Amino acid sequence: MLKRRTSKRFVLGDTTAEDPSTWEQDEATDVMPSDLVQKFQMTLQTEPVLDGEDSSHGANQDTKLLRPPNTATLQPSMSQGTVIHSHRFQEKDFTVATPEEFVRRFQGTKPINKVLIANNGIGAVKCMRSIRRWSYEMFRNERAVRFVVMVTPEDLKANAEYIKMADHYVPVPGGSNNNNYANVELIVDIAVRTQVQAVWAGWGHASENPKLPELLHRAGVVFIGPPEKAMWALGDKIASSIVAQTADIPTLPWSGSDLKAQYNSKKIKISSELFGKGCVSTPEQGLQAANKIGFPVMIKASEGGGGKGIRKVENPDDFGNMFRQVQAEVPGSPIFVMKLAKSARHLEVQLLADQYGNAISLFGRDCSIQRRHQKIIEEAPAAVARPEVFIEMEKAAVRLAKMVGYVSAGTVEYLYEQATGAYYFLELNPRLQVEHPCTEMVADVNLPAAQLQIAMGLPLYQIKDIRLLYGESPWGMSQISFDEPKQRPSPWGHVIAARITSENPDEALKELSIRGDFRTTVEYLITLLETPAFQENYIDTSWLDALIAERVQSEKPDVMLGVICGSILIADSIITTHFQEFKSALEKGQIQASGQLSNCVEVELIHSGHKYRVQATKSGPTSYFLAMNGSFKELEVHKLTDGGTLLSMDGASYTTYLKDEVDKYRIVIGNQTVVFEKEKDPSKLRAPSAGKLINTLVEDGGHVDKGQPYAEIEVMKMVMTLMAPEAGKVTWTLRPGAVLDMGALIGTLGTLLSMDGASYTTYLKDEVDKYRIVIGNQTVVFEKEKDPSKLRAPSAGKLINTLVEDGGHVDKGQPYAEIEVMKMVMTLMAPEAGKVTWTLRPGAVLDMGALIGTLARRPIHLVTTAQPYKGQFPLEDNPQLSEKPHHAHTKFRAILENTLSGYCLPEPYNTPRLREVVEKFMQSLRDPSLPLLELQEVLSSTSGRIPVAVEKKVRKLMALYERNITSVLAQFPSQQIASVIDHHAASLAKRADRDVFFMSTQALVVLVQRYRNGIRGRMKAAVHDLLKQYYQVESNFQLGSYDKCVMALRDRYKDDMQAVANIIFSHNQVAKKNLLVTLLIDHLWSNEPGLTDELAATLNELTSLHRAEHSRVALRARQVRTYVRVRVRVRVHLHLYVRVLIAAHQPAYELRHNQMESIFLSAVDMYGHDFHPENLQKLILSETSIFDILHDFFYHTNAAVCISNILQHLFNTTFR
Repeated sequence: MLKRRTSKRFVLGDTTAEDPSTWEQDEATDVMPSDLVQKFQMTLQTEPVLDGEDSSHGANQDTKLLRPPNTATLQPSMSQGTVIHSHRFQEKDFTVATPEEFVRRFQGTKPINKVLIANNGIGAVKCMRSIRRWSYEMFRNERAVRFVVMVTPEDLKANAEYIKMADHYVPVPGGSNNNNYANVELIVDIAVRTQVQAVWAGWGHASENPKLPELLHRAGVVFIGPPEKAMWALGDKIASSIVAQTADIPTLPWSGSDLKAQYNSKKIKISSELFGKGCVSTPEQGLQAANKIGFPVMIKASEGGGGKGIRKVENPDDFGNMFRQVQAEVPGSPIFVMKLAKSARHLEVQLLADQYGNAISLFGRDCSIQRRHQKIIEEAPAAVARPEVFIEMEKAAVRLAKMVGYVSAGTVEYLYEQATGAYYFLELNPRLQVEHPCTEMVADVNLPAAQLQIAMGLPLYQIKDIRLLYGESPWGMSQISFDEPKQRPSPWGHVIAARITSENPDEALKELSIRGDFRTTVEYLITLLETPAFQENYIDTSWLDALIAERVQSEKPDVMLGVICGSILIADSIITTHFQEFKSALEKGQIQASGQLSNCVEVELIHSGHKYRVQATKSGPTSYFLAMNGSFKELEVHKLTDGGTLLSMDGASYTTYLKDEVDKYRIVIGNQTVVFEKEKDPSKLRAPSAGKLINTLVEDGGHVDKGQPYAEIEVMKMVMTLMAPEAGKVTWTLRPGAVLDMGALIGTLGTLLSMDGASYTTYLKDEVDKYRIVIGNQTVVFEKEKDPSKLRAPSAGKLINTLVEDGGHVDKGQPYAEIEVMKMVMTLMAPEAGKVTWTLRPGAVLDMGALIGTLARRPIHLVTTAQPYKGQFPLEDNPQLSEKPHHAHTKFRAILENTLSGYCLPEPYNTPRLREVVEKFMQSLRDPSLPLLELQEVLSSTSGRIPVAVEKKVRKLMALYERNITSVLAQFPSQQIASVIDHHAASLAKRADRDVFFMSTQALVVLVQRYRNGIRGRMKAAVHDLLKQYYQVESNFQLGSYDKCVMALRDRYKDDMQAVANIIFSHNQVAKKNLLVTLLIDHLWSNEPGLTDELAATLNELTSLHRAEHSRVALRARQVRTYVRVRVRVRVHLHLYVRVLIAAHQPAYELRHNQMESIFLSAVDMYGHDFHPENLQKLILSETSIFDILHDFFYHTNAAVCISNILQHLFNTTFR
């Protein structure tokens, strides 16, 4: 029992110490005799360690607590105390299999298996670590609860730790947090799309926005925190002060003193009128309140925090300036004025409440040491307050929480006057605070895990940590009277935490990541610690040897996952190297063939006798396309600053590292390692490590059998015998005494043969005979293709002795030479049987991989080779949900733009994919909901930063468009929205205000401009941009030869060779780009013939491309352009023909002129005083063409006729 608990804590970092006196023995399983336990306890207590005062037992200041000395060396965990009370040691572990079973067992209501963390940085890391620790204890599976995180480009570039820890990540826009972590609508959308059951917001960002729990509740997603009503009532500084006054909790004098809300024991209501009475909206109003309160005062924004939106004012003269600063720091936030409390301590009470009206205090914290209102040092518990006073503060905090129906973790902050013992309510933070680990350590309560369990519907008295805190059985079902408990909880120990903290990584092996040129045994240690024999103490001195003999291995990642990760890492390494070499050559004035800039790499990985052939294609700056045996996978790939790679595939993300070694790839995925052998040449006898060739055990030209030792090398003052990988004839390339580098060719073993090879991860180390790859925190090794006929030095060193005569025979595994590596002798064994021929003599200095000799082997059919893997990639386990039209449009556009940038897929995948994407891209452009969804997304990120009146008008136009979206007459209101923006800007008198307004609405203006000509105009612009992107690249290659064009590009981009390389890379795929451009042109010709007229200028540019490689595009553009011209001519001629036909069937001009004149004259009397418009009706209803005659009457001698004619003309041109 003891070892099982201790190993669990060591593996997962739970270093909570225990009192040895509480260790109980199970008669059936105890492996430690009672006398040994007693002796062990006495040993622990021989050197007592002085601990802090235990005030819970009423000890005086001289009373000290003795603890075993081992507890002083244990490092505290982020979510566990340094030690626990003796009664908290449970006699028996209790586990369940799933969250569903856990909820049924402990009276919960909703299982939670997947959580979205709407936060980043330390908050996200702390949440995952705490809940995974609890999951391991409860389910024996630290990933029973999966985590989805939001990732900005900035966090990705910074190599944020939380991204690598998550099970899945979702990319979100960068910039300020209103675009990502504080964007409530975006958070809810991601929660729904990723099908999580709950959202954890932590602290900062959207954690105190009541809109978040409200919208999540509507979407059927649990918010791990308080409900929206409680958050509004207590999360707002003004509202919470009113609630505190209603609960008869003392407050400092402020602008809302004596305000109380309506409370009927079940519901509290704060009207907007009551709320407004506590606010000050102008500097003048605030100054009036400050004078009433008395200086010095604090000006506070109710939505501020963390030192933002708060100013101290000493005198009235500074008030106006300080007030404006607060307004600027937290725009739109209500502001209030509060009396400054001098010489006060800042104390906090940690609350925890469930959904059933239960609320408790988990002691307090003292955060009085601050700088610029930022907490610098935290202490727990808050020992400065007298016990009876702090009990009152705790009771007041609990009363406050129950009054508003608070749920989850929260913190009530007080100001405490040490001299008088008076305390004043300051505010309540409706969230978990960054300093909560202090409380975790003194209360031994895992707060994030407690939050999760409360969100699952568990009452407080069913949470294990709470039951232990109150001295109850951890797995009991009895209710606890928190108001009058049998045993009042007392804090254990004292904690002081600074703003910058660190923890010992040795606490948790599963969190330990070590990368370098060496391998570690961390993974294997975890396996040993988790074996039942070790935990039950059934081990002896031969136990580990037996495990090694049985080939017990640490847990490995799925082989196919390793193949996918390794293929991408190796391919990306090769592609990146080629690009860098090409760019370097350009900078030196050298011109290399464009074929070097290929985005497609064939990767071969060997594992367990299977050879995986994968075609890896870089399909975009951050995406890859893998093909194997007719199946394919598409992945999103991001490079991390620590050399790792973050992969996203099938709804999950993986952090990977690659180590490229001489004969293998070592790939680490998360914390697990997989090794892939490289394709080997067994005829090459290479040094496995740097060292010295001491002796060759087979003569040059001699025969060795497979597995026969063929040489000895010295590595780090130890002799290593090298065994022949295959049988054959050895030919030495190095002699004894040669210094060897790793992978140095010691000798050859005859005919070239393929041996198994393997790869894995993001960290690549190219060694002599293998690639060592690291993925995440796991390592995998891939062997290279080996030639067993080449006997090479495994390490740099010196060839000391050859153990086989030149031309002699060696068996496989037989020693054939000895080398010295770092003053140690290493024996080299023949990889195959054969006849050895030495290429080096004893005394030769060896580089790693130096050829010592060769091995003439037996016939090839005796050599075992890896068999090609004929399977396919597994089907997607977690298919992506259907995308919204604007998300799909963005994806299709990115594919087309990447294709035109040169990121093309190989055939047979490229052509069908382009056909499908072009069709869907054009369909998305015709979708009338596209501009609406794009506008909704823009408004979600700008809401709160643009004036309310403007936002309301825009949303009203959106709603109108949405109601009529199915109508063929519906037009996106881009002009109306532009008018709303322009009118509001015109109403702003100050230029600074206009600049701020335009900056806030910039994204909105860009969207409006995009649709200024409607959906059709957007379609034209989108197609024009793609055709222009093609032309801008290919027009650079019309000057003559390839070399001449490249030189011209170098002259144009003198300081940016990367741009030159990108243009050449794009041009290198001109044939596949031609297919895309012709597909676009054909689609327009067939489906949007009108757009071809409008794009005539762009098509004309394409016809100017005269190189043979562009003939397909130029010909198609010329055909369409000719068609457009013919159609225009036909239209003109048809119009003329119609006019001729009409003229042929009309009366003569003079006759029609006379008839019209008589009608005009009849419409007026002879004196021109009376007007008879009914006579003009004849002209309106006339079927005879009159437009060619009307203008003759503009200058009639009768003025009335002129006026009538003008009216008639206006009517005809307007209504006909």
